Amino acid sequence: MKLFRITLSTIILSTVVTGCTYDIAIECHIEEVSYSNDITPLLDAKCGSCHSGFSPEGNLDLTTYDSASDAVLVGDVLSRITLPLSSDLVMPPTGGLSECDIEKITRWLNDGAPNN
Repeated sequence: MKLFRITLSTIILSTVVTGCTYDIAIECHIEEVSYSNDITPLLDAKCGSCHSGFSPEGNLDLTTYDSASDAVLVGDVLSRITLPLSSDLVMPPTGGLSECDIEKITRWLNDGAPNN
């Protein structure tokens, strides 16, 4: 009888545990992209370690609105962040940006890179 209870408990527990799934889809909100709320945190987290400070990589400082907007509007930032991950030129070189991050930068660019 004790073996039956242990077996039944194991079956029930394994069914409950394996039956639980979680959809961890992260929504990407690009309806209203803001420089201060969306772009600045993204650049700080993904680009700031190389493109800031006294001697930024590629002479590209992305820490101010003026430099970031110039880089996106005039430079080749969008083409570099959308390269295949296998490219030596993809930015950031540590693994690229998520599709959501790229969509946010693209939306900000298409909106004229406003300082909002």
